[in-house]
Amino acid sequence: MALFFNFKTQKSGSEPAAGILCSAWHPEFPILAVAMDNCTVSLYNEEGDKHDQNGVSRPNVHCSCLAWHPKNKLLCSGWKDGTLLFWSEEEGQRESTPIHADHAITALCWNASGTRLLTADKSGQLGVWKIDGKNRLTPMIQHKKNGAITHLAFRTRNKKSDADKGDGDNSADGLAMEDLDASPDDEKNMAAKFNKDCMFFFGGQEGIIYLADDNGNIQPSSSPLESPVAAILYYANKDGLVCLTQGMHLAYWTIDSQWQFNQVMKVKVSATQNTDGGMTQVMWVGPGLLVTSNNENVLRFWNLEKDENYLLQFPERDDKDENRKPSLEKIACIAYNRLKRVLASGTRDGRMVFWQFVGTESTVSPEDWEPYAEIDVDPGIHEIQCGPGENLLSASLQGCVSILHETILKRKMSKNNCIVQLSPECVFVETLDPPQSNHTVKSGLRIKGLDIYGRHFCVWDGKKIEVYEIEESTGPSILHSVDRVATTVAIHSDFIFLANGNRVEVHKHNMQQQTAAQNLTFSETTEGFPICMDVHGDFLVVATDKHFIKLWRLGSEAKPHGQPPYAKNLFTEPNIEITSVKINCKGSQVSILTKTKDEARHFVQSTKLHVYDVDGDKMYHYDFMAQSRFPISHCWDQEEPRLLACETRRFGVVQETPTLEDSEASSRIEVTTLFVNSDKGVMPQEPMPLDRNLTALVGLAVPNLYFYARFASTDSARDTRMEVKPIPNFEKIDCSDPKVKEALVNFSFYLTMGNMDEAYKAVKAIKDENVWHNMAQMCVKTKRLDVAEMCLGNMQDAKAARALREAKREPETEAQVAMLAIHLNMIDEAERLYKQCKRYDLLNMLYMACGKWDLALNTAENHDRIHLRTIHYTYARYHEVTGDLTGAIQEYEASRNHRYEVPRMLWENQQISELEQYVESSGDKDLLAWWAQYNESNGNYDTALNFYEQAEDILSRVRLQCFLNDMEEARALVEQTKNPIAAYHLARQFEDTDQPKEAIYFFTIAKSYRHAIMIAKDQDMETEVMQLALKANQQALMLDAAAYFEAKGMDDKAVLLYQKGGHLSKAIMLCVKGKLFDVLTSIADDLDISADPEVFIRCADFFLENEQYAKAAKMFINAKAFERALQICLEREVELTDEMAESMTLPKSDDEDNEAYRIALLKKVAKVAKIQENYHLACKKYTQAGDKMKAMQMLLKSGDKEKIMFFAQHSRQPDIYVMAANFLQNLDWHNDPEIMKTIISFYTKARALDSLATFYDACAQVEIDEYRDYEKALAALKEAQRYLSKSKVADRDTKLQQLGERIEVAERFVRARSLVKTDPDEMINVCNGLLEEKDIEQSVRVGDVFALLVEFHTSKGNNQEAYDLIEKMRDRNIVLSYYLEQNLVENVYAAMGIDTGMEEEGVDESIPEDVG
Repeated sequence: MALFFNFKTQKSGSEPAAGILCSAWHPEFPILAVAMDNCTVSLYNEEGDKHDQNGVSRPNVHCSCLAWHPKNKLLCSGWKDGTLLFWSEEEGQRESTPIHADHAITALCWNASGTRLLTADKSGQLGVWKIDGKNRLTPMIQHKKNGAITHLAFRTRNKKSDADKGDGDNSADGLAMEDLDASPDDEKNMAAKFNKDCMFFFGGQEGIIYLADDNGNIQPSSSPLESPVAAILYYANKDGLVCLTQGMHLAYWTIDSQWQFNQVMKVKVSATQNTDGGMTQVMWVGPGLLVTSNNENVLRFWNLEKDENYLLQFPERDDKDENRKPSLEKIACIAYNRLKRVLASGTRDGRMVFWQFVGTESTVSPEDWEPYAEIDVDPGIHEIQCGPGENLLSASLQGCVSILHETILKRKMSKNNCIVQLSPECVFVETLDPPQSNHTVKSGLRIKGLDIYGRHFCVWDGKKIEVYEIEESTGPSILHSVDRVATTVAIHSDFIFLANGNRVEVHKHNMQQQTAAQNLTFSETTEGFPICMDVHGDFLVVATDKHFIKLWRLGSEAKPHGQPPYAKNLFTEPNIEITSVKINCKGSQVSILTKTKDEARHFVQSTKLHVYDVDGDKMYHYDFMAQSRFPISHCWDQEEPRLLACETRRFGVVQETPTLEDSEASSRIEVTTLFVNSDKGVMPQEPMPLDRNLTALVGLAVPNLYFYARFASTDSARDTRMEVKPIPNFEKIDCSDPKVKEALVNFSFYLTMGNMDEAYKAVKAIKDENVWHNMAQMCVKTKRLDVAEMCLGNMQDAKAARALREAKREPETEAQVAMLAIHLNMIDEAERLYKQCKRYDLLNMLYMACGKWDLALNTAENHDRIHLRTIHYTYARYHEVTGDLTGAIQEYEASRNHRYEVPRMLWENQQISELEQYVESSGDKDLLAWWAQYNESNGNYDTALNFYEQAEDILSRVRLQCFLNDMEEARALVEQTKNPIAAYHLARQFEDTDQPKEAIYFFTIAKSYRHAIMIAKDQDMETEVMQLALKANQQALMLDAAAYFEAKGMDDKAVLLYQKGGHLSKAIMLCVKGKLFDVLTSIADDLDISADPEVFIRCADFFLENEQYAKAAKMFINAKAFERALQICLEREVELTDEMAESMTLPKSDDEDNEAYRIALLKKVAKVAKIQENYHLACKKYTQAGDKMKAMQMLLKSGDKEKIMFFAQHSRQPDIYVMAANFLQNLDWHNDPEIMKTIISFYTKARALDSLATFYDACAQVEIDEYRDYEKALAALKEAQRYLSKSKVADRDTKLQQLGERIEVAERFVRARSLVKTDPDEMINVCNGLLEEKDIEQSVRVGDVFALLVEFHTSKGNNQEAYDLIEKMRDRNIVLSYYLEQNLVENVYAAMGIDTGMEEEGVDESIPEDVG
């Protein structure tokens, strides 16, 4: 158990008695601030002494809350009148800017970096403060809400979550006052302004949680809570917030990217509302794990990650105090030390209970918490606070504060004298040599250290040293008490060593002279200052704060010992601190314990034990990390220099899920003995777990380990607290003979080193059976069966030797060793070995042999289910032998052997009535039927029928009723249940009594149709034969019945049954023979394609004779006579359907002849489809035949544009591309851009550049003729020219020349049109030039040239010129309406005073017949 030193806060003599209001530890320094009801705040160190005599005070006003700066020695205190007072070590007390005037401060909170401070008061005012480099605070911004603000929490910056939420705006520049009162509509804009570097939550009496920052932005939770806030906690892992209300509702929100609250959970904690004045507390005790305390006798845990909860019950006291009722002990307050994962709780009557977390992240149960310690302080606990580091805790009482300092028990053993520190002032001293004695010595010092050498010991407090001598008659007596400053002290037979500064002073025991007899100095800059030392035998070792050690041999003076240079730097890492050094009796080995700094720069105990080999100048290490342990103390054997003992403690958190055997074997504190060898370093032996009564390891002297016990031994004749335990390898061995002890030590040493030859040589001369028995047990632990065989031989244990030989058949070494362990009565070790090799079958055999039936069943249930029923059966036999019939029945039932074993057991024990009662109560049908048979055999027919009915055994009931000639009851029962077996039995009864109708009826119920049909045929019951044959739906029965009807000449019934029975050829033959045309048609419709082709041929011939050509064609197809089917389609104009065509499409074949036939047949099918103008089908079949050209021709005939385009795109053949493009040119491609693109694409893919050029030429002509768009026409002509130049047509040059001339004419006209506004004269000249040329119609229509000139002159008012041009158009027989608007012509003629005369002239503007 942990040891706590209790230091109470001390008040000066002038101070009046005062109650404790609240307290707070500094996070890094051991300074405790305590607010008292005498209007002061006092500061104390870790031992309860005043740290600052003045503290903080304010007349007539009480302090309400305290908060330390996270890094600096700066304390903020809030007072009932709204004042904020600050204390620093440099300046003492000072007052801040008043912002909470006349309103009590309710909450204070620093952020993690210490740059911001939050203050809140009872009126709902919240202030944000910033701090400068001189610890001066300045108010930044304030928030005002309704009701008191009681709880504050900073949002710890989470880079990942901030990245997910965006950058935001962290600047406070430009903050307007209206931003403080932003409306809900501005919430999204406000969210973008939040300063993620300084965000915090607050809440209180109003029941609303707010998220705010130091820019003045604020965001409320989505909905108010039903009662005031009792606690709020920030959940950094999920960027969320947890809140507990005074109404005991627990709410959990996450914060999204817009800084909105998203509620994840809201539950009612099943606890009564706190009305007794106790604290309602909630705090984190692990990742996602919360604990709540509400003045109850339980703690409630919530795992938010898994959404699970559990309770941890407050334990009852060990003592049986009749005046105290454990159920009334309520937890007043709790605190949690995150470094050790220890949870502390306290009650009003001064009882404190501690638990340590030993679970994993995956477990959620009360077993995750192990009892750690339990102590009593003065009554009146109302607050617990954890101090900095691992070992400080304070409990606020009624008039003082108890500062609890957990410490590693200081103890040492020297030459069979032991000393142990019990309290800050007391030590326990015991002499183990005769005459044995023990004493408790109370010193006048607050002991910080102790040391012992022989019969002399000393204690010191850093300023004073007391030296004692242990007298045989009177016990310890003080020799000297001298004021000396020393950080650590060691004592020898004649000298005492004091570490002071950079030296170790060597004094005589009386220390009368101020001057040291010898000074052992260290270099301050290089070697550092001594911090710990140890004396063993005639050797001294000293370790410094810079990781150096020095050794001296002690005599008349201290002389350096070891290899030069004598100062050895053991560690180069700066984050290591040496905490303890021990030297062995010969000065050849030094063991060292260290601490290391974690990420938070806190020192934590290292998991390694270091050993320095003085002779070899080497360092060895043994790491206890694999066992999830760390060393807390160590000591060397008093006489054996190779043997070292180390006390270890299990981690607060088990890193991996423990196995079953690990969880059972692993104790919180263990002692491991280790051998040190220059070749193999540090080699451990089997660890020894300590029971809860053993507090600490004190010393080691082969063959025993010496422990300090919490309670005096009751087995000893004297009152002692020293308990002696043999080393695990030395149990039951008499080591009084030095030779035996030396031999066993050597044997253990060599066995640990793995040198079995030397180990055997060390003990071969020993004849003590106990020695060999113990060595055999050591072989179990080391799994050395070869040595074990020799041990068994020396023990003359033939039975164990035989069992070991037989065990070697097992493949696992652990299983073989386990058998040896069993014969050595090491049952626990055998159990562990079986678990280790997972031989749960053998483990269950061991459990059963030991009578541990519950463990056997549990193991089989979880690991060995194949033997579960066997174990139940064996357990039942055990119960039966021991006379426990009830237990035997339960186990027989579990083994599923109860139907035989239970009746046998009860019958053998002559418990017939119990047997009948068991059968009736079991409800087991097999047992009920067996009991019914038993009664039937004894003639108890009514009882038998009753049990048959309970067993639901219909057959037995019918059988017995028939035997009793109760046929009506049997008939009614069968008709009611429809049981086929019972119906068959009853039908045979009716058959035997010549009742054919009843027999047929019940054979039918039994589905025994063959028997029914046989009876019906014997009785010439044709109708029943037909019905039964069809109902049976069995081929053999239907064919047999069909033959029966055929023999009787009933062809229609025979045909139906032959058809149903699958004999179609026979059915068709009978149809043709009997000319049953309708029946044959029905058969043909139902024929499956897998039928015999001859059947289809017969049907087809029949249909041809009756002019049913479509059916005949289908029958020929089914018969694979494809040519005849196609011939019928052609000659008889039978439509060739897709289904028929697919039926004639054969699968591809690797055989050339078959493949040629398949292709020829496809072409024939396609040809017939073409003749029948089913072009799509023809295309499909030509495609399947591989003739894509003909397939495309079929599609072109169909005119299906979409399929033509699809087919061309997927065929990817140039000729098909050209055919498709030629077809598309016949469509309205000019108004459908997709068709136009497709035409160009097809010609391009086919490399038909001449066709593409021709298409572009056609495009140009369409633009001219239809739209008079000469610009587009010119572009098309140029494209035609470009592709024509790339083509390889025979007359390409001629065509290019002609095309070039056309382009030149078109360009001239396009240029003329562009000059209308810029250069009219040039336009007129160009147009006149075009009109004078011949054969320009292929490029430019003459009418368009005239129209351009007429429109220009008309626009300029030159009517005469326009009139002349119009007349020229008439002279050339140009149709005016194609080029000029009617009103324009009329306006020109009207301006000239001339009648158009168009009607009188009878101008015919229709297209002449001879054109084209």
